[in-house]
Amino acid sequence: MNSTMKAAIFKDIRKVVLEDVPVPQVNPGELLIKINIALTCGTDAKTFKRGPKKKTPYSQAIHIFGHEYAGTVVEVGEGVTRFDKGDKVVSANSAPCGYCFHCKRSEFSLCENLTWLWGTFAEYIKIPAAIVKKNTFTIPEGVPMKHMALMEPLACVVHGIERTGIKLGDTIVINGAGPIGLMYVFLSKMKGARVISTDLKRDRLDVASALGADIAIKVEEDDDIVETVRNHTEGGKGVD
Repeated sequence: MNSTMKAAIFKDIRKVVLEDVPVPQVNPGELLIKINIALTCGTDAKTFKRGPKKKTPYSQAIHIFGHEYAGTVVEVGEGVTRFDKGDKVVSANSAPCGYCFHCKRSEFSLCENLTWLWGTFAEYIKIPAAIVKKNTFTIPEGVPMKHMALMEPLACVVHGIERTGIKLGDTIVINGAGPIGLMYVFLSKMKGARVISTDLKRDRLDVASALGADIAIKVEEDDDIVETVRNHTEGGKGVD
């Protein structure tokens, strides 16, 4: 393995540069992954166009872009027993500490001490020990990596559907038909719901319809979106 790798470095708004950087060194409990697939999240796109929010790795002067991936283990840190070289894996982009106020209430997404994973727009990435232990998973045989790379955003959608309790026969509205909204459409239909999809863009609504949305409404073409949604529900009562 070479000592350097290619990586897409975020330098400034609308400025990402491909550079040679050192391959990360693996510490105990960590993994080194060869990136096979890396996706562009909405966070990446917004950061590229508008700049980073404060208190994120992107707020640093130089940072490798990306956090959604699927890849192959090439180096195993001391003490790691769940994974071997050659394993195909995927990780969430964070892991909770397990001991803060929110973690003790099983509100892990609100953890005050999250360990983050950034830097998948590179040839290799080092997975922190906390994420190796809690949020890294072996890809099952026969499942394409390009599908598994969607695990992290898909997990967010599954969590939302579980929390809202969507069930057979419900009528729901999904505001926005971007990648996350479209996954909500598809999974909500699998749960048996009647889905109203809204968005600003007609092409996105066309995809929503293709994925099963019963009604697709372009917001800018509607004078009263709330009333329109109500008119598409039983007795005008609104969504469930």
